[in-house]
Amino acid sequence: MEKPIQSDIILRTENINPLDVIFTPKSVAVIGASEKPDSVGRTLLWNLISNPFGATVLPVNPKHHSILGIRAYPSIYDLPEAVELAVIATPAPTVPGIIADCVEVGVKGAIILSAGFKEAGAEGLALEQQILEQAQRGKMRIIGPNCLGVMSPRTGLNATFLFDMAEVLAKQPRPQGPRLTILTNAGGPGVLATDALIAAGGEIAPISEETSASLHQILPKHWSHGNPIDILGDADPQRYTKALEIAAKDPNSDGLLVILTPQAMTDPTQTAEQLKPYAQIAGKPILASWMGGAGVAAGEMILNQNHIPTYAYPDTAARMFSYMWQSSYNLRGIYETPVMPAFEAASGVPDRYCVEKIIQAASQAGRTILTEFESKQVLAAYGIPVVATCVAKNQDDAVQCAEKIGYPVVLKLFSHTITHKTDVGGVQLNLTDAEAVRKAYRTIESSLNEKLLHDPHYSKLGTHDSGIFLGVTVQPMLTSPRSKDTGILN
Repeated sequence: MEKPIQSDIILRTENINPLDVIFTPKSVAVIGASEKPDSVGRTLLWNLISNPFGATVLPVNPKHHSILGIRAYPSIYDLPEAVELAVIATPAPTVPGIIADCVEVGVKGAIILSAGFKEAGAEGLALEQQILEQAQRGKMRIIGPNCLGVMSPRTGLNATFLFDMAEVLAKQPRPQGPRLTILTNAGGPGVLATDALIAAGGEIAPISEETSASLHQILPKHWSHGNPIDILGDADPQRYTKALEIAAKDPNSDGLLVILTPQAMTDPTQTAEQLKPYAQIAGKPILASWMGGAGVAAGEMILNQNHIPTYAYPDTAARMFSYMWQSSYNLRGIYETPVMPAFEAASGVPDRYCVEKIIQAASQAGRTILTEFESKQVLAAYGIPVVATCVAKNQDDAVQCAEKIGYPVVLKLFSHTITHKTDVGGVQLNLTDAEAVRKAYRTIESSLNEKLLHDPHYSKLGTHDSGIFLGVTVQPMLTSPRSKDTGILN
Protein backbone atom coordinates (compact mmCIF):
# COMPACT_ATOMS: atom_id res chain seq x y z
CA MET A 1 0.00 0.00 0.00
CA GLU A 2 1.40 3.39 -1.05
CA LYS A 3 2.03 6.00 1.62
CA PRO A 4 -0.56 8.80 1.30
CA ILE A 5 0.67 12.28 0.40
CA GLN A 6 0.29 14.63 3.34
CA SER A 7 -2.06 17.56 2.83
CA ASP A 8 0.44 20.13 4.16
CA ILE A 9 2.87 19.15 1.40
CA ILE A 10 0.13 19.69 -1.19
CA LEU A 11 -0.63 23.12 0.21
CA ARG A 12 3.00 24.17 0.14
CA THR A 13 3.30 23.03 -3.47
CA GLU A 14 0.19 24.90 -4.53
CA ASN A 15 1.46 28.13 -2.90
CA ILE A 16 4.63 28.21 -4.99
CA ASN A 17 4.51 31.15 -7.38
CA PRO A 18 6.12 30.35 -10.75
CA LEU A 19 7.45 33.92 -10.89
CA ASP A 20 9.48 33.42 -7.70
CA VAL A 21 12.39 32.30 -9.87
CA ILE A 22 12.39 35.80 -11.42
CA PHE A 23 11.83 37.99 -8.35
CA THR A 24 13.20 35.87 -5.48
CA PRO A 25 15.76 33.47 -7.00
CA LYS A 26 18.10 31.53 -4.77
CA SER A 27 20.89 31.55 -7.37
CA VAL A 28 21.58 33.69 -10.44
CA ALA A 29 23.87 33.06 -13.41
CA VAL A 30 25.03 36.21 -15.23
CA ILE A 31 25.75 34.98 -18.74
CA GLY A 32 27.82 37.59 -20.57
CA ALA A 33 29.31 39.12 -17.41
CA SER A 34 32.26 41.31 -18.36
CA GLU A 35 35.13 43.42 -17.02
CA LYS A 36 34.76 45.96 -19.83
CA PRO A 37 33.97 49.44 -18.46
CA ASP A 38 30.46 50.73 -19.21
CA SER A 39 29.44 47.41 -20.76
CA VAL A 40 26.04 45.89 -20.07
CA GLY A 41 27.63 42.73 -18.66
CA ARG A 42 29.77 44.65 -16.16
CA THR A 43 27.01 47.01 -15.06
CA LEU A 44 24.60 44.13 -14.65
CA LEU A 45 26.99 42.08 -12.51
CA TRP A 46 27.93 45.09 -10.40
CA ASN A 47 24.27 45.92 -9.71
CA LEU A 48 23.60 42.35 -8.61
CA ILE A 49 26.57 41.99 -6.25
CA SER A 50 26.38 45.50 -4.80
CA ASN A 51 22.77 45.03 -3.69
CA PRO A 52 22.56 41.85 -1.56
CA PHE A 53 19.30 40.00 -2.12
CA GLY A 54 19.98 36.63 -0.54
CA ALA A 55 21.15 34.71 -3.61
CA THR A 56 24.40 33.37 -5.03
CA VAL A 57 25.61 35.27 -8.12
CA LEU A 58 27.65 33.27 -10.63
CA PRO A 59 29.34 35.05 -13.58
CA VAL A 60 29.53 33.06 -16.83
CA ASN A 61 32.11 34.03 -19.44
CA PRO A 62 34.50 31.59 -21.18
CA LYS A 63 37.16 34.30 -21.60
CA HIS A 64 37.61 35.20 -17.91
CA HIS A 65 38.65 33.25 -14.82
CA SER A 66 37.24 35.96 -12.57
CA ILE A 67 35.15 39.10 -13.02
CA LEU A 68 34.99 41.90 -10.44
CA GLY A 69 36.83 39.61 -8.06
CA ILE A 70 34.32 36.78 -8.39
CA ARG A 71 35.20 33.41 -9.91
CA ALA A 72 33.75 33.08 -13.43
CA TYR A 73 32.74 29.88 -15.20
CA PRO A 74 33.02 28.94 -18.90
CA SER A 75 29.39 27.84 -19.33
CA ILE A 76 26.14 27.09 -17.55
CA TYR A 77 27.21 23.43 -17.42
CA ASP A 78 30.27 24.28 -15.30
CA LEU A 79 28.48 26.00 -12.42
CA PRO A 80 28.99 24.46 -8.97
CA GLU A 81 25.31 24.59 -8.02
CA ALA A 82 21.87 24.55 -9.57
CA VAL A 83 20.69 27.89 -10.93
CA GLU A 84 17.12 29.20 -10.77
CA LEU A 85 17.57 32.39 -12.82
CA ALA A 86 19.80 33.18 -15.81
CA VAL A 87 20.37 36.82 -16.75
CA ILE A 88 21.67 37.00 -20.32
CA ALA A 89 23.63 39.85 -21.92
CA THR A 90 25.25 38.30 -25.00
CA PRO A 91 24.83 38.99 -28.74
CA ALA A 92 21.39 38.07 -30.08
CA PRO A 93 22.48 35.12 -32.30
CA THR A 94 23.92 33.33 -29.26
CA VAL A 95 20.79 33.59 -27.09
CA PRO A 96 18.69 30.66 -28.47
CA GLY A 97 21.56 28.26 -27.83
CA ILE A 98 22.08 29.66 -24.34
CA ILE A 99 18.39 29.22 -23.54
CA ALA A 100 18.61 25.62 -24.81
CA ASP A 101 21.56 25.00 -22.47
CA CYS A 102 19.67 26.55 -19.57
CA VAL A 103 16.70 24.28 -20.22
CA GLU A 104 19.01 21.26 -20.24
CA VAL A 105 20.33 22.02 -16.73
CA GLY A 106 16.91 22.88 -15.31
CA VAL A 107 16.98 26.69 -15.14
CA LYS A 108 13.39 27.87 -14.73
CA GLY A 109 13.67 31.60 -15.36
CA ALA A 110 15.61 33.93 -17.66
CA ILE A 111 15.95 37.68 -18.15
CA ILE A 112 17.22 38.49 -21.65
CA LEU A 113 18.71 41.98 -21.89
CA SER A 114 20.20 41.42 -25.35
CA ALA A 115 18.81 43.45 -28.25
CA GLY A 116 18.60 42.56 -31.93
CA PHE A 117 15.41 40.52 -32.09
CA LYS A 118 12.05 41.35 -33.72
CA GLU A 119 12.78 45.06 -33.46
CA ALA A 120 15.71 44.45 -35.83
CA GLY A 121 13.74 42.69 -38.60
CA ALA A 122 13.00 39.22 -39.93
CA GLU A 123 16.25 37.59 -38.75
CA GLY A 124 15.69 38.89 -35.24
CA LEU A 125 12.10 37.68 -35.27
CA ALA A 126 13.32 34.19 -36.21
CA LEU A 127 15.76 34.24 -33.28
CA GLU A 128 12.95 35.25 -30.94
CA GLN A 129 10.84 32.33 -32.18
CA GLN A 130 13.74 29.95 -31.51
CA ILE A 131 13.98 31.28 -27.95
CA LEU A 132 10.25 30.70 -27.46
CA GLU A 133 10.48 27.12 -28.72
CA GLN A 134 13.35 26.30 -26.37
CA ALA A 135 11.66 27.98 -23.40
CA GLN A 136 8.43 26.07 -23.96
CA ARG A 137 10.39 22.83 -24.00
CA GLY A 138 11.49 23.48 -20.42
CA LYS A 139 8.47 25.52 -19.26
CA MET A 140 10.85 28.39 -18.64
CA ARG A 141 9.61 31.87 -17.64
CA ILE A 142 11.28 34.65 -19.66
CA ILE A 143 11.46 38.43 -19.28
CA GLY A 144 12.60 40.05 -22.53
CA PRO A 145 14.34 39.94 -24.87
CA ASN A 146 15.51 43.52 -25.39
CA CYS A 147 14.68 44.84 -21.93
CA LEU A 148 16.38 46.85 -19.19
CA GLY A 149 16.08 43.98 -16.70
CA VAL A 150 14.15 43.44 -13.48
CA MET A 151 14.30 45.26 -10.15
CA SER A 152 12.53 44.15 -6.97
CA PRO A 153 12.89 46.77 -4.22
CA ARG A 154 11.21 44.45 -1.70
CA THR A 155 13.93 41.81 -1.98
CA GLY A 156 16.83 43.98 -3.15
CA LEU A 157 17.19 42.25 -6.54
CA ASN A 158 18.66 44.61 -9.14
CA ALA A 159 19.13 42.73 -12.40
CA THR A 160 19.22 45.92 -14.47
CA PHE A 161 21.84 47.93 -16.44
CA LEU A 162 22.72 51.55 -17.61
CA PHE A 163 20.49 53.73 -15.45
CA ASP A 164 22.20 56.48 -17.40
CA MET A 165 18.98 56.05 -19.40
CA ALA A 166 17.20 58.16 -16.80
CA GLU A 167 19.69 60.98 -17.36
CA VAL A 168 19.65 60.88 -21.12
CA LEU A 169 15.86 60.69 -21.32
CA ALA A 170 15.62 63.67 -18.97
CA LYS A 171 17.97 65.70 -21.15
CA GLN A 172 17.12 64.64 -24.69
CA PRO A 173 13.99 63.72 -26.70
CA ARG A 174 13.31 60.12 -27.61
CA PRO A 175 14.41 59.19 -31.15
CA GLN A 176 11.71 58.49 -33.71
CA GLY A 177 13.69 55.65 -35.27
CA PRO A 178 16.88 53.55 -34.97
CA ARG A 179 19.12 55.52 -37.39
CA LEU A 180 22.12 57.33 -35.88
CA THR A 181 24.47 59.84 -37.51
CA ILE A 182 28.00 59.75 -36.08
CA LEU A 183 30.26 62.82 -36.31
CA THR A 184 33.91 62.23 -35.36
CA ASN A 185 37.42 63.59 -35.76
CA ALA A 186 38.96 60.10 -35.79
CA GLY A 187 38.05 57.01 -37.77
CA GLY A 188 38.70 54.38 -35.09
CA PRO A 189 36.19 55.62 -32.50
CA GLY A 190 33.64 56.00 -35.28
CA VAL A 191 34.07 52.32 -36.16
CA LEU A 192 33.74 51.33 -32.48
CA ALA A 193 30.52 53.31 -32.20
CA THR A 194 29.18 51.77 -35.42
CA ASP A 195 29.86 48.21 -34.28
CA ALA A 196 28.24 48.81 -30.89
CA LEU A 197 25.25 50.49 -32.46
CA ILE A 198 24.54 47.64 -34.87
CA ALA A 199 25.14 44.99 -32.19
CA ALA A 200 22.54 46.73 -30.00
CA GLY A 201 19.92 46.77 -32.75
CA GLY A 202 20.48 50.29 -34.10
CA GLU A 203 21.25 51.40 -37.64
CA ILE A 204 23.70 53.76 -39.31
CA ALA A 205 21.72 56.58 -40.93
CA PRO A 206 22.23 56.81 -44.71
CA ILE A 207 23.44 60.27 -45.72
CA SER A 208 21.26 61.95 -48.33
CA GLU A 209 22.76 63.40 -51.49
CA GLU A 210 21.87 66.92 -50.34
CA THR A 211 23.62 66.40 -47.00
CA SER A 212 26.69 64.91 -48.67
CA ALA A 213 26.91 67.84 -51.09
CA SER A 214 26.62 70.38 -48.28
CA LEU A 215 29.29 68.63 -46.20
CA HIS A 216 31.58 68.50 -49.20
CA GLN A 217 31.48 72.30 -49.39
CA ILE A 218 32.76 72.81 -45.83
CA LEU A 219 34.96 69.78 -45.17
CA PRO A 220 38.43 68.88 -46.50
CA LYS A 221 38.30 66.70 -49.60
CA HIS A 222 39.55 63.68 -47.65
CA TRP A 223 36.56 63.52 -45.31
CA SER A 224 34.91 60.10 -45.11
CA HIS A 225 32.06 60.82 -47.59
CA GLY A 226 29.81 58.61 -45.54
CA ASN A 227 28.51 57.82 -42.08
CA PRO A 228 30.39 57.94 -39.69
CA ILE A 229 31.18 61.46 -40.85
CA ASP A 230 34.93 61.74 -40.24
CA ILE A 231 35.75 65.46 -40.26
CA LEU A 232 39.48 64.61 -39.75
CA GLY A 233 41.91 65.15 -36.93
CA ASP A 234 42.57 68.84 -37.51
CA ALA A 235 38.91 69.76 -37.00
CA ASP A 236 38.46 73.01 -35.09
CA PRO A 237 35.28 74.01 -33.20
CA GLN A 238 33.84 75.78 -36.25
CA ARG A 239 34.18 72.70 -38.42
CA TYR A 240 32.38 70.65 -35.77
CA THR A 241 29.45 73.06 -35.53
CA LYS A 242 29.04 73.53 -39.28
CA ALA A 243 29.10 69.78 -39.92
CA LEU A 244 26.68 69.13 -37.04
CA GLU A 245 24.24 71.75 -38.31
CA ILE A 246 24.17 70.13 -41.75
CA ALA A 247 23.94 66.55 -40.46
CA ALA A 248 21.11 67.43 -38.07
CA LYS A 249 18.90 68.54 -40.97
CA ASP A 250 19.16 65.21 -42.81
CA PRO A 251 15.68 63.59 -42.79
CA ASN A 252 17.29 60.11 -42.80
CA SER A 253 18.74 60.66 -39.32
CA ASP A 254 16.95 59.98 -36.03
CA GLY A 255 19.74 61.14 -33.72
CA LEU A 256 23.34 62.35 -33.56
CA LEU A 257 26.51 61.29 -31.76
CA VAL A 258 29.44 63.73 -31.66
CA ILE A 259 32.82 62.14 -30.88
CA LEU A 260 35.93 64.15 -29.97
CA THR A 261 39.41 62.69 -29.50
CA PRO A 262 42.25 64.88 -28.22
CA GLN A 263 44.62 65.72 -31.07
CA ALA A 264 47.06 68.54 -31.81
CA MET A 265 44.42 70.84 -33.31
CA THR A 266 41.61 69.81 -30.95
CA ASP A 267 40.10 72.24 -28.47
CA PRO A 268 37.68 70.15 -26.36
CA THR A 269 36.47 73.07 -24.26
CA GLN A 270 35.78 75.50 -27.11
CA THR A 271 34.20 72.77 -29.20
CA ALA A 272 31.82 72.05 -26.32
CA GLU A 273 31.03 75.77 -26.05
CA GLN A 274 30.25 75.91 -29.76
CA LEU A 275 27.89 72.91 -29.50
CA LYS A 276 25.72 74.50 -26.78
CA PRO A 277 23.16 76.00 -29.24
CA TYR A 278 22.57 72.53 -30.71
CA ALA A 279 21.60 70.91 -27.41
CA GLN A 280 17.95 70.80 -28.44
CA ILE A 281 17.33 69.66 -32.00
CA ALA A 282 13.61 69.15 -32.59
CA GLY A 283 12.77 65.45 -32.38
CA LYS A 284 16.40 64.26 -32.46
CA PRO A 285 18.57 63.42 -29.46
CA ILE A 286 22.20 64.50 -29.47
CA LEU A 287 24.82 62.62 -27.45
CA ALA A 288 28.55 63.20 -27.09
CA SER A 289 31.65 61.16 -26.37
CA TRP A 290 34.52 63.37 -25.20
CA MET A 291 37.51 61.02 -25.05
CA GLY A 292 40.60 61.90 -23.05
CA GLY A 293 39.79 61.72 -19.36
CA ALA A 294 40.89 64.72 -17.27
CA GLY A 295 42.07 66.59 -20.36
CA VAL A 296 38.51 66.94 -21.67
CA ALA A 297 36.72 67.26 -18.30
CA ALA A 298 35.99 70.97 -18.72
CA GLY A 299 34.31 70.35 -22.08
CA GLU A 300 32.31 67.44 -20.64
CA MET A 301 31.04 69.69 -17.86
CA ILE A 302 29.88 72.32 -20.37
CA LEU A 303 28.01 69.75 -22.42
CA ASN A 304 26.35 68.12 -19.40
CA GLN A 305 25.31 71.50 -17.99
CA ASN A 306 23.65 72.23 -21.32
CA HIS A 307 21.70 68.95 -21.44
CA ILE A 308 24.01 67.06 -23.82
CA PRO A 309 24.84 63.69 -22.16
CA THR A 310 28.49 62.71 -22.43
CA TYR A 311 30.19 59.31 -22.36
CA ALA A 312 33.84 58.39 -21.97
CA TYR A 313 33.60 55.78 -24.71
CA PRO A 314 31.84 56.11 -28.09
CA ASP A 315 30.53 52.54 -28.07
CA THR A 316 28.71 53.25 -24.79
CA ALA A 317 27.12 56.35 -26.30
CA ALA A 318 26.03 54.40 -29.38
CA ARG A 319 24.43 51.71 -27.25
CA MET A 320 22.64 54.37 -25.22
CA PHE A 321 21.07 55.74 -28.40
CA SER A 322 19.93 52.27 -29.39
CA TYR A 323 18.41 51.71 -25.94
CA MET A 324 16.60 55.04 -26.24
CA TRP A 325 15.08 53.92 -29.52
CA GLN A 326 14.13 50.52 -28.11
CA SER A 327 12.44 52.26 -25.19
CA SER A 328 10.48 54.45 -27.61
CA TYR A 329 9.55 51.45 -29.73
CA ASN A 330 8.32 49.46 -26.74
CA LEU A 331 6.34 52.38 -25.31
CA ARG A 332 4.69 52.92 -28.67
CA GLY A 333 3.46 49.34 -28.59
CA ILE A 334 2.21 49.66 -25.02
CA TYR A 335 0.25 52.84 -25.72
CA GLU A 336 -1.09 51.72 -29.07
CA THR A 337 -4.90 51.66 -29.00
CA PRO A 338 -6.62 48.89 -30.98
CA VAL A 339 -8.82 50.27 -33.75
CA MET A 340 -12.38 49.01 -33.54
CA PRO A 341 -14.15 48.02 -36.76
CA ALA A 342 -16.20 50.79 -38.34
CA PHE A 343 -19.47 48.86 -37.91
CA GLU A 344 -18.98 48.75 -34.14
CA ALA A 345 -18.49 52.48 -34.00
CA ALA A 346 -21.90 52.85 -35.62
CA SER A 347 -23.89 50.04 -33.99
CA GLY A 348 -22.11 49.77 -30.67
CA VAL A 349 -21.75 45.95 -30.56
CA PRO A 350 -21.22 43.02 -32.96
CA ASP A 351 -24.30 41.08 -34.08
CA ARG A 352 -23.93 38.40 -31.41
CA TYR A 353 -27.59 37.40 -31.76
CA CYS A 354 -26.97 36.35 -35.36
CA VAL A 355 -23.91 34.34 -34.32
CA GLU A 356 -25.81 32.65 -31.50
CA LYS A 357 -28.60 31.57 -33.89
CA ILE A 358 -26.12 30.11 -36.38
CA ILE A 359 -24.27 28.10 -33.75
CA GLN A 360 -27.47 26.90 -32.08
CA ALA A 361 -28.91 25.72 -35.39
CA ALA A 362 -25.77 23.76 -36.20
CA SER A 363 -25.67 22.26 -32.71
CA GLN A 364 -29.31 21.23 -32.79
CA ALA A 365 -28.69 19.52 -36.12
CA GLY A 366 -25.91 17.49 -34.53
CA ARG A 367 -23.17 19.23 -36.49
CA THR A 368 -19.77 20.13 -35.04
CA ILE A 369 -18.55 22.09 -38.07
CA LEU A 370 -20.10 25.19 -39.63
CA THR A 371 -20.52 25.39 -43.37
CA GLU A 372 -18.42 27.89 -45.29
CA PHE A 373 -21.45 30.14 -45.69
CA GLU A 374 -22.22 30.02 -41.95
CA SER A 375 -18.57 30.70 -41.10
CA LYS A 376 -18.61 33.78 -43.30
CA GLN A 377 -21.78 34.98 -41.59
CA VAL A 378 -20.06 34.68 -38.19
CA LEU A 379 -17.02 36.62 -39.42
CA ALA A 380 -19.20 39.33 -40.94
CA ALA A 381 -21.15 39.65 -37.68
CA TYR A 382 -17.91 40.68 -35.98
CA GLY A 383 -16.98 43.16 -38.68
CA ILE A 384 -14.40 40.99 -40.45
CA PRO A 385 -14.53 41.53 -44.24
CA VAL A 386 -15.60 38.46 -46.23
CA VAL A 387 -16.17 37.69 -49.89
CA ALA A 388 -19.76 38.12 -51.07
CA THR A 389 -21.42 34.67 -51.04
CA CYS A 390 -24.80 33.57 -52.37
CA VAL A 391 -26.39 30.13 -51.74
CA ALA A 392 -28.10 28.49 -54.75
CA LYS A 393 -30.22 25.34 -54.43
CA ASN A 394 -30.57 24.72 -58.17
CA GLN A 395 -29.15 25.78 -61.54
CA ASP A 396 -31.51 28.71 -62.03
CA ASP A 397 -30.70 30.10 -58.59
CA ALA A 398 -26.99 29.76 -59.36
CA VAL A 399 -27.37 31.80 -62.56
CA GLN A 400 -29.35 34.49 -60.72
CA CYS A 401 -26.67 34.71 -58.04
CA ALA A 402 -23.90 34.92 -60.66
CA GLU A 403 -25.65 37.71 -62.55
CA LYS A 404 -26.23 39.61 -59.33
CA ILE A 405 -22.58 39.28 -58.25
CA GLY A 406 -21.12 39.79 -61.72
CA TYR A 407 -18.99 37.49 -63.87
CA PRO A 408 -16.57 35.77 -63.62
CA VAL A 409 -17.66 33.70 -60.61
CA VAL A 410 -16.73 30.60 -58.60
CA LEU A 411 -19.12 27.75 -57.72
CA LYS A 412 -18.49 25.59 -54.66
CA LEU A 413 -20.28 22.60 -53.20
CA PHE A 414 -22.66 23.56 -50.38
CA SER A 415 -22.76 20.68 -47.89
CA HIS A 416 -23.23 20.04 -44.19
CA THR A 417 -21.00 17.00 -44.15
CA ILE A 418 -18.26 17.50 -46.76
CA THR A 419 -15.70 20.16 -45.90
CA HIS A 420 -12.91 19.38 -48.37
CA LYS A 421 -14.70 20.41 -51.53
CA THR A 422 -11.82 19.97 -53.96
CA ASP A 423 -11.54 16.28 -53.02
CA VAL A 424 -14.94 15.60 -54.57
CA GLY A 425 -14.68 17.99 -57.52
CA GLY A 426 -16.70 20.52 -55.61
CA VAL A 427 -15.01 23.71 -56.87
CA GLN A 428 -15.40 25.24 -60.33
CA LEU A 429 -13.46 28.40 -61.17
CA ASN A 430 -13.57 31.31 -63.62
CA LEU A 431 -17.13 30.89 -64.89
CA THR A 432 -17.83 33.70 -67.35
CA ASP A 433 -21.48 33.24 -68.41
CA ALA A 434 -24.81 31.60 -67.52
CA GLU A 435 -24.17 28.43 -69.53
CA ALA A 436 -20.82 27.94 -67.78
CA VAL A 437 -22.57 28.32 -64.43
CA ARG A 438 -25.23 25.71 -65.30
CA LYS A 439 -22.58 23.29 -66.55
CA ALA A 440 -20.49 23.82 -63.41
CA TYR A 441 -23.51 23.13 -61.19
CA ARG A 442 -24.15 19.83 -63.01
CA THR A 443 -20.46 18.91 -62.86
CA ILE A 444 -20.29 19.42 -59.09
CA GLU A 445 -23.46 17.37 -58.52
CA SER A 446 -22.42 14.50 -60.79
CA SER A 447 -18.86 14.43 -59.44
CA LEU A 448 -20.19 14.16 -55.90
CA ASN A 449 -22.60 11.35 -56.86
CA GLU A 450 -19.72 9.49 -58.47
CA LYS A 451 -17.71 9.73 -55.27
CA LEU A 452 -20.66 8.56 -53.18
CA LEU A 453 -21.09 5.49 -55.37
CA HIS A 454 -17.52 4.34 -55.85
CA ASP A 455 -15.28 5.87 -53.18
CA PRO A 456 -15.41 3.87 -49.89
CA HIS A 457 -14.49 6.98 -47.91
CA TYR A 458 -17.58 8.82 -49.12
CA SER A 459 -19.95 5.93 -49.87
CA LYS A 460 -20.48 5.34 -46.15
CA LEU A 461 -22.21 8.74 -46.02
CA GLY A 462 -25.02 7.29 -48.13
CA THR A 463 -26.90 8.86 -51.04
CA HIS A 464 -29.98 10.01 -49.15
CA ASP A 465 -28.35 12.16 -46.51
CA SER A 466 -30.01 15.51 -47.02
CA GLY A 467 -26.91 17.29 -45.74
CA ILE A 468 -24.54 15.92 -48.39
CA PHE A 469 -25.67 18.04 -51.34
CA LEU A 470 -27.55 21.24 -50.55
CA GLY A 471 -26.64 23.07 -53.73
CA VAL A 472 -23.75 25.44 -54.33
CA THR A 473 -22.37 28.76 -53.15
CA VAL A 474 -21.59 31.43 -55.71
CA GLN A 475 -18.75 33.90 -55.15
CA PRO A 476 -16.88 36.44 -57.28
CA MET A 477 -13.71 35.20 -58.96
CA LEU A 478 -10.83 37.17 -57.46
CA THR A 479 -7.63 37.86 -59.41
CA SER A 480 -4.34 37.90 -57.55
CA PRO A 481 -1.21 39.65 -58.86
CA ARG A 482 0.74 36.50 -58.01
CA SER A 483 -1.23 34.17 -60.23
CA LYS A 484 -3.32 34.37 -63.34
CA ASP A 485 -6.60 33.07 -61.88
CA THR A 486 -7.21 32.48 -58.21
CA GLY A 487 -10.38 31.37 -56.49
CA ILE A 488 -11.16 31.56 -52.80
CA LEU A 489 -10.67 28.00 -51.62
CA ASN A 490 -11.24 26.39 -48.24
